[in-house]
Amino acid sequence: MTALGSSGVASNLTTTTATIANGETLSGEVAFGGLRLFSLDIPVMTGASLTFEVYSEELSAWLPKYDDAGSVYSVVCGDPARQVSLDPSAFASVEKIRITSSASEASERTIGIISRGV
Repeated sequence: MTALGSSGVASNLTTTTATIANGETLSGEVAFGGLRLFSLDIPVMTGASLTFEVYSEELSAWLPKYDDAGSVYSVVCGDPARQVSLDPSAFASVEKIRITSSASEASERTIGIISRGV
């Protein structure tokens, strides 16, 4: 879906979703197809934080995403629902992600993923 800016001109934003099922902590795979991840629309969550796994083609494995300081890349969530901006450079080389909640979700959660071409 291409969003329109306030001027009515296409803003090149694309929204996809990642779903964490009821009672689970891990979303399904989301592929970006050359787009860069910019922000998340996070509903009310049972867990207090979200972390990310990225797929390594070279290793044929899902790996936890770390920031430049050596910490697991995470965002705060919970209640209320929120939009969280992400550092696009942290995900510049990422083609596929999965999102992990810090707790089993009490119901199905759909997280909006906003990306755009660069």
